[in-house]
Amino acid sequence: TAFSTLLLSTALLLASLTTAAPIGTPHSTVIPLTTKTFDSLVTTDSANTLWLLKFYAPWCGHCVALSPILDQAASHLAGKLSIGKIDCTIEKKICKGKFDVRGYPTLKYYRDGEFSDYPLGRDLDSIVSFGEKMSQSAVKVVKDVARVYEILVGGANGAVAYVVYDPKEETEEEEESGIDKSGATEDEKEATKLLQSTERTRVFGQVARKYQAQGSFGLLSPSIDKANIAKVLGVGETNKIPDAGFIARIEEDVPTKFLTGDVINTEAFAE
Repeated sequence: TAFSTLLLSTALLLASLTTAAPIGTPHSTVIPLTTKTFDSLVTTDSANTLWLLKFYAPWCGHCVALSPILDQAASHLAGKLSIGKIDCTIEKKICKGKFDVRGYPTLKYYRDGEFSDYPLGRDLDSIVSFGEKMSQSAVKVVKDVARVYEILVGGANGAVAYVVYDPKEETEEEEESGIDKSGATEDEKEATKLLQSTERTRVFGQVARKYQAQGSFGLLSPSIDKANIAKVLGVGETNKIPDAGFIARIEEDVPTKFLTGDVINTEAFAE
């Protein structure tokens, strides 16, 4: 009948509205992903470059319980973190073939061409904190060395952070650059310029971005007096600050560990 045809057309329209995800627009809802849409939405959309992915099965109780949490997080993190879901009872090429998913729900995140295991809790606060952190600069500029532990460690027991200091680093005054034209905050622009100024800071910035989900990273401003750095980091005659600069592992109430050399072993950051 005409009425049943209308109902069917309406149902198909609603289905297309709930599953369609426009490319080039930040997402504010959880996006269903399929074999056909996965690459175009996750790996090539410049408007959505950071993703949290939920691999699930409809019969999984923990997956069902996680759904409203992800719905809230997607709305809160619109423009910062996109959230997608993959039904592994249907999309077996993705779940088994691409990711070898072995349990539900499995959470992974995507950024910079790499997929990694999501490292934090599955509650709303943890997911929102993760999205906020990962959408910000991986390296914080520390202008007051007395606050380095407060800024990077935050008083958490056992928390570890890494800091870089290079007396040669500087923010060169140039005609308006791509950094200046970006939509970043002034602090983020300053951090980017400092990180690009020397080989040591460039390597540090790359490593910080790679391990941002697992750690905390800071750049000590070159304007900080070296004697103050030594005092705050608790170094002395047997553990001097290298004259040429350094990357250091810091932890409250634990001796500072300096990582020196022209080529930094990135595996040291994963310890």
